[in-house]
Amino acid sequence: MRIRTRSFLSAVISAALCIEGVPLQTANADIIIDHNCSGIDKGYYYEIANNDKDSQPEFRVMTNGNYSCSWDNEEEFSAARAMKFASPVEYSKLGAISYKYWKRIDIERLAKDKDAYVRFGVRLHNSNGDVFDIVEVDSSSDNKNITEKQSGYKKIGTLASKEAINDYTIFGPSADEPLDVAYTLYVRENEDKKSNTFLCRRDVPMNVNNDIENERRININDKLDAIAAAGYDLGDITDIGLFLESAYSKGEATIFTYDISIENMPEIAPDEYDDEEAPIIVKDYDYGVRTGYYYGIDSRFTDDKIEVIAPSLFKAEWDSRENKYNCDPYFERGKQYESGQSYKAVSGSSIDYTMNFDVEGSFAVSAAAKLSSLELTDKFQSAELYVVDACSEGWQPSEWSKKIDDFSAEGTEYEVYDGSQGLMGTGKTQVTKRYFFISKDAVKNGKKGTVTAKHDMKPYMEYVYGLGEPLGSPKVIVAQINGYVSKGSAELVKNEITLPEFIKDDGEFERAKRRIDISGFNSDVYVNGLTYGKQDYNMSMKGYAGEKLNCEWNSDSAPIIGSSDYEYGRDFYVGLNNLDEGRGNSVIGNSEDLLIDYSIDIGDVKAIKDDHYWVIGGSITSYNTAALNGNENIDDYTDCNIFIADKWEGEFAFRKPSFNDPKEFGTIESNGVKYDVIVSMPDVKKGNSEYVLLKRQEQPEPVEASDVSDGHKRYTGSIDAADIIKKLNGLGIKTYDIWNAYFVLDVYGNEGSAVINSVDVKGMKNEEITYTNDDLDKLSAFILGKKVDIKEGTDYDVNGDGVWDTYDLCLMRKQLAKNNNEAYVEPDNRCVFGTTYIVNGENVNLYRGPGKNYEAVASIPVEIQLTELGYQNNHDSWFFTQYDGKYGWISLNDAVSPYYAGAQWGKPVIYLYPEEETDVHVELELTTSELYTTYPKYNNGWDVTAYPDGSLLNKADGTHHKYLFWESVNSRTRFDFSKGFCVAGSDTESFLKEKLTYMGLTEEEMNEFIVYWLPKMEHNEYNLITFQGDLYTDAAKLDITPSPDSLLRIFMVYAPLEDAIDIEPQQLDSFERNGFTVVEWGGTEVR
Repeated sequence: MRIRTRSFLSAVISAALCIEGVPLQTANADIIIDHNCSGIDKGYYYEIANNDKDSQPEFRVMTNGNYSCSWDNEEEFSAARAMKFASPVEYSKLGAISYKYWKRIDIERLAKDKDAYVRFGVRLHNSNGDVFDIVEVDSSSDNKNITEKQSGYKKIGTLASKEAINDYTIFGPSADEPLDVAYTLYVRENEDKKSNTFLCRRDVPMNVNNDIENERRININDKLDAIAAAGYDLGDITDIGLFLESAYSKGEATIFTYDISIENMPEIAPDEYDDEEAPIIVKDYDYGVRTGYYYGIDSRFTDDKIEVIAPSLFKAEWDSRENKYNCDPYFERGKQYESGQSYKAVSGSSIDYTMNFDVEGSFAVSAAAKLSSLELTDKFQSAELYVVDACSEGWQPSEWSKKIDDFSAEGTEYEVYDGSQGLMGTGKTQVTKRYFFISKDAVKNGKKGTVTAKHDMKPYMEYVYGLGEPLGSPKVIVAQINGYVSKGSAELVKNEITLPEFIKDDGEFERAKRRIDISGFNSDVYVNGLTYGKQDYNMSMKGYAGEKLNCEWNSDSAPIIGSSDYEYGRDFYVGLNNLDEGRGNSVIGNSEDLLIDYSIDIGDVKAIKDDHYWVIGGSITSYNTAALNGNENIDDYTDCNIFIADKWEGEFAFRKPSFNDPKEFGTIESNGVKYDVIVSMPDVKKGNSEYVLLKRQEQPEPVEASDVSDGHKRYTGSIDAADIIKKLNGLGIKTYDIWNAYFVLDVYGNEGSAVINSVDVKGMKNEEITYTNDDLDKLSAFILGKKVDIKEGTDYDVNGDGVWDTYDLCLMRKQLAKNNNEAYVEPDNRCVFGTTYIVNGENVNLYRGPGKNYEAVASIPVEIQLTELGYQNNHDSWFFTQYDGKYGWISLNDAVSPYYAGAQWGKPVIYLYPEEETDVHVELELTTSELYTTYPKYNNGWDVTAYPDGSLLNKADGTHHKYLFWESVNSRTRFDFSKGFCVAGSDTESFLKEKLTYMGLTEEEMNEFIVYWLPKMEHNEYNLITFQGDLYTDAAKLDITPSPDSLLRIFMVYAPLEDAIDIEPQQLDSFERNGFTVVEWGGTEVR
C-alpha cells in the first residue's frame, strides 16, 4: 500500500532560533481575486464564478488548497479549489481516498423572498464530464434541499457512512469512535446530454454560523463505490476538491484542506492560468513569476498587498507604522536568473525603472540584486546589494548598519553601508551580507514622490566582490520599495531589465566552500578531510584550504587557563581529527604510512615575555578506547599526547603545571631525524594522560624559495607519525590507536605572523577509491573467513598497509558513512525539540534534499519513528531527519503522521483589575494557532464589566467569572529553548512558586497556575522550562480597551526530559502593578 497526503498543516513543535536582527516570518501567501477566472496555483486548481454583475465577491487563494471568500450576491456565486491531476486516472487505480477538511461558513443574510441557498462539499470530476458532489452543507431560506429546488434528480440509493471528527489531535490519534452519517444518492443528466451530476447528500446537513467547528475526515470511496454499485461508470478521475456556492445571500467562508489522502497519489498538474496577464492581488508573503517577471511580497501586516500587473509592474499599499521588530514590508518585481550561474551574471545585468510613491514615514526605493546561499565551512551565507535611489530623510538600512565607504559610479556619489544580518540556531549560522549604496540624491528623490533610475550593475557587483566575501549564484534582480515604518502606496510604472547570456560558474562556488576564516571565537572548521583551527581569541587563520593560509596572533589578553602566573602556549593546527565525527566511528589506526608533511613561512615575531617561544612541528593524540569506554577492570592511561618539535626559537619546554617532573627517556630516530624524548607520566594511571615531548636534535635550516615574502623564513618537514608511535613503544612508552594527527605552530609570550603554505596529513593511501555497501559486506565476510566472490584486481587495502584487516573495514565504514551524509541539503533551521513522526505506510523515502527531484538514499519501513531535526522556511511540507545513520529529508505528503505533537496552548487565562468598575473589551488575535475553546464564549472579543477585585460580569449572558479562559490548537510557533531551567520533577512545585512570585503573580494567581500545571509536570524525571516573551506575545496578540496601565503575560513552555541537561539560566523580569492591571498566564508542553 502506498499512501501519500497533501497536507495543510504539519503539527510541529520545535525550538525557535536565537536571532540577531532577523524577525521570524511564516510563509502564508494569499492571492486575492475579484473577477471570474480559473487556473492552477502551487498545485491546486481554483475557480470563481459570479453571475451577479452588480456585486464583486472576493476570493482569496491561500496555500495548500485552502481558500476564503466573501460575497453579497443576488445571483449565483461559486468558488472552488481542487487538487488537479496531471492526467486523468482510472478510479480503481487510485486506491483508498479520504478527505480531511475544516470549514467556517458565516451567513449574514439569506433572502427570504428569493431562491436563496448556500451549499458546501467535496467535488470530483471525471474525464467524461461527470460531476460527483458530496454535499455536506445545504441551507436555504425556504428549508428546501437541492433535490427539491432543482428538477431532474433521481434517487439511486442510500448509504450509511462513517465520519471521523478530529481523527488526529495534538495528542496523537483520537480514541473517539467515528460518527454514523446517512447519505442519499441522486443522479441528474447534464445539459450536454452526455454526462451526469451525481449527488451524495447528507440526510442531516451540517449547519452554518457555528462558533466552533471540528476537522472532519470523510471516506470518498464508499460514496463513489455506492454510485458504481447503482450501475454507473466512474471513469477516470481528473480532480478532487472543496466547493462552495450560494445565491441571494451575503456571507463569508474559510475553507481549509487538512489533507487529501490517496493511496496511489498521481502526479499533480503544473501551474497554469486562464489569463496570465490579468492582474492579481497578493498579500502577506509570496513570490512567483507572472508573464516572465518575478514578483515578491514579504509583510507581516495583514492589509498590506501588491497588485501584480503585466508584464513587469506592480501597485502596492501598506501600513507598517506599528512595525516594532524591523519586519520590513517590501514589494518587488524583476527578473529571475537561471540557477547555477556565476555572480558575474549580475555584473552583466542592467535595470531601468520608474516608480511613483506617496509615503508617510521611513522607506527606501532601490534596484536590488539577491544571490543564493552558499554552504561554507562554518555557516550558510547569502548576499544582497541595494542601489538606493530614493528614501525618506534620516533613513538608514537598520539599527545595526554602519557606513563602510564612499563610492562613485555612473556619475553619482554613494555612501556604502553594511547592513548584514546573522541568524543563529542549533545548526550552522545563517548570514545574509547586505550592502546598500545610498545615492546622495536619494532623500531629494524621496521628497519628489517619484524616481527614475537606470543602472548598469557591474560597478556595484564588482565592489561587493572586492570585499572578499564569497558570492553564490544570482537569484533575482528587482525594483523594490521597502516600507520599513510607514504608511503608503507605490506604483512601478516602468521596469525594463536586461540579463546577459548564461555565465557559467568558473569554480568560485567550489573555492568559496574551501574558505577558511577563523578569528575571534570562531571554532574549528572541517574542509576536504582536514581540520583547521586555532586556540585563542587573539588569533586568526584566513585563506582557502589547499592554498596559503595567513596566520596572525597578538599578545595574550589574559591567561587562557590556570592561575595568573601560568599560561599555556597557543596553537594553530591543521590535520586529521576523527573526534570531529564522533568517538567510536573509527580510528586513523597505526598505519605504516601516516605522514604529516608541511611547509610554513615564519614572519616577524615580537617578544612580549622574557620566556617567549615559537615552535613548529606535529601533534599526535592516541586514545585508549577501552579506558575511555569506562572499563572498570582497566588500570591504564586514557590517552597519550605526543608533541614533535622540529624547529623553535626561545625558551621552549613543557608548560603544564600538573606535569609529574618531566624525565628524559632516551632518543629515537624516525624518518632520518633524531629526537630527544621527554616524558611526563602520572603515578596514578586511571583517568590520567601521558605526555611525550620529542625535541629534534638538529633543527632544520630555512629553505630558499622565490615565493618567500620579505621578512619571512620558510621551513618544511615530514613527520612519520606511525613510525614515531612504534619507536616510542620500543622505549617502553605505551601508546594506543591514533585519533588525531596535526601539523602545529605553537606560540607563547609573543605576537607575530606566519603563512602556512601547505599541510598534508596522509591517513590512508593517496588514491581515492569509492566503496559501496556491497564492498563492505564482502570485506567483512573475507575477514570472518567466509567464502565470498571478490573480483580479481579489487583493492580493499584502504589504509595502504598491504593487509586486508579490521582497520580497512573501519576506514571503509567511515568513508561510506561520510559519503552517505556529505551531500544532503542542510536545513535552514535546526530543531532542539522537533516533532516525532511515525511511518504508517509503504514507499516512504529519505531524500538528500527537500524535494523528490533529489536522490533517495533510504527506504523507511512501516512503524519506524523519526524525529524532526530541522526544516526549510520555504518547504514546510518537508522535514529533516536521520535514519540508519543517514541524514536526509522526508515529505509530509508521504505516509507519515505526527506520533506526538504538543501543539495545544493550555489554559491561558486573563485577569482584569481596574481601579474602578469599568466596561472592558478584550480581543485576541492568534497568528500561529487556531482558537479552540473559550469561556465565556468569545464572539469577536469579550465584553465584560470588570471590578477592582478582579471579578467579571459577562455582558453577553450576565454570567460572573474570575477570568477569561481560552485555549488554542495547531500551534506553528517554534519556541526559544536557548535559555531556561532544567528542574527535577519533584522540585517543580518549589521552582514554580519561586519564579512565579518573582515575576509578579499574586498568591491566588500562582496557586491556580500550579494547580493546573503541577500534575502534568511533577511526575517527569526532569522538565526543561522556559518562559517565552515576544515569540508568544506576537503569536497571541491582545487588544484591550481601555488600554491597561500595566500588563503581565506569562507563558511557560516545558519539555519533559529523562536526564538532566546543562542550559544557560534565563533572566526573568519582575513586574510592578500600576493602575489598571491585566495579568495573563498559560503554557504548553513540547516533546
